[in-house]
Amino acid sequence: MRCRLCGKKAIYKELRFCEEHFTSYFDKKVKKVLSNPLFKDKKLLVALSGGKDSSALLFSLAKLVENEEIDFSLKKVEALYIELGISGYSESNLKASKELCNSLSINLNVVNLSDENGVSVDSVSKKSRKVCSECGVLKRYLINRFAFESGFDFVLTGHNIDDELFFAFHNLINGNLNYLARSGKITPTDNEKKLVGRVKPLYYVSEKETAIYCLINNVPFSREKCPYSKNNAQIEMKSKIPLLLDSKSKKISFLKHLNKLKKYFPLEEENSVEKCERCGFPTTTKICKFCRIIEKNK
Repeated sequence: MRCRLCGKKAIYKELRFCEEHFTSYFDKKVKKVLSNPLFKDKKLLVALSGGKDSSALLFSLAKLVENEEIDFSLKKVEALYIELGISGYSESNLKASKELCNSLSINLNVVNLSDENGVSVDSVSKKSRKVCSECGVLKRYLINRFAFESGFDFVLTGHNIDDELFFAFHNLINGNLNYLARSGKITPTDNEKKLVGRVKPLYYVSEKETAIYCLINNVPFSREKCPYSKNNAQIEMKSKIPLLLDSKSKKISFLKHLNKLKKYFPLEEENSVEKCERCGFPTTTKICKFCRIIEKNK
C-alpha cells in the first residue's frame, strides 16, 4: 500500500499516509484547535498522564511552537502530572512524563494526592467498588485546582475521539444531558466559579492515531496498563462502539451532529453550582465529591 500523497510506503491504512504525511496530518489537527485567537498570550497547562494521548499532544504542541506554526511561547506552556498512588503504574507514568518534558525543555509540575490528603487510589480501591470513577473525580479536581491557583487560563487534555464517543453514549444512556450540553472541544474559563477552561486538541483524533504518532516520532510514553482498568466500564463500552460506528468518518459525523443538538439539551440553573463548604471549589451539593472521597478514605 502506497501513500496517497507521495507514493511512499503507507503506514496508516485508513488514510493511506506515509510516516511524514501521517505526522503532518496529526499536527494539523492539533494546530487547527490551538490556532484559535482565544489562546493568544494565554497561559496553558497540559494535563500529562504519561500515556500516549497526552504525550502525543504535548510533543505536537511543542513542535508547532518551535516551527512557528502557532503563535505563542513555550514559556507560557507547562505540564502537570498527578501522582495518584497506583503502585507500579504511577511510577512508570511519572518517569515517562519527566523524560518527555526534559526532552522538550518544558516545566513539569507534580502534585501528589497522598502528600496532602494521606489518600491514594490504592487505598481508595480497598473501600470502593467504583475506583475508576472516584479516581477520575480526584484527578479532575486536582488538575482544576492547580490550574486555578497557579493562574493558568486553560488546561489542555489528551481526550481523543474514542473518549468523546464513550462520554456521549454513557451520558445519553444515563440521561445526563446537562453534562453533554456543557462539554465540547473547548469549554470556557469561569474564574468566579473557580473553573479553568478545558481544551481538547485531539477531539477528532483516534487512540490508534496517537499511538502511531508516538511510535514514529519516538515520543516517550508509558505502555503500562492501569491495574484497575480490568473491569472498567469505559473500556468495555469503547470496544462495542465500533460495532455501531465502524469507520473514522462515521465517528466524526456522529459527534458533529450531536454537538448541533446540544443547544436543545436542558441546562441546570446557573445558581445550582455552589462553592463546597470545605474547600471552596465548585459543586452541586454542599460538600463536593472530592472532599467526600477524601473523608471516606481517611
